[in-house]
Amino acid sequence: MAIAPSLLFLLLVAGLPTLFLLITSLTPGALVNPGSLTDFTEPLRNYKLLGSDERFVGSLWVQARLSVYTVVLQVLLGTGLALLVHSGQDRWKSLRHLFVIPMVLPPIVVAVIWKLIYTPDISPIYQAARMLGVALPAMTTHVDFALWAIVIAVAITGAALIAFVLHGSR
Repeated sequence: MAIAPSLLFLLLVAGLPTLFLLITSLTPGALVNPGSLTDFTEPLRNYKLLGSDERFVGSLWVQARLSVYTVVLQVLLGTGLALLVHSGQDRWKSLRHLFVIPMVLPPIVVAVIWKLIYTPDISPIYQAARMLGVALPAMTTHVDFALWAIVIAVAITGAALIAFVLHGSR
């Protein structure tokens, strides 16, 4: 019974807004017309419109690609790291303690690090490329590279967890 207050709080904080959004999605819900939030004459209209909305369908496709690419890359990198550490060589065994670092850093710190990596003016990657005479596009704002910039950041950050789980805490 000691968990009941926590469940009630969770229901209030997460459940009520979700219920409100679900009910609101059954109305036209125009903010300039407050009466539209109580208009339930055509409740499935918004859901019917979603199938024909090119931006929505495109965003589903982008999300599917992001999920597949990220998971595959995370598993490959994590498995490779786990196999390196498991190989028995002392130089790789010492790396297993580094697996914990991405898991204990607050997400905002990880986000700032990736922002620094992807900002052309201050990034060591962009500076090294400039010294080699290579012009890199801004990864996070270029239409061809933005998805891959996110995939790389998420996969590298999550690969340590995969490696940690696969290798264990030996």
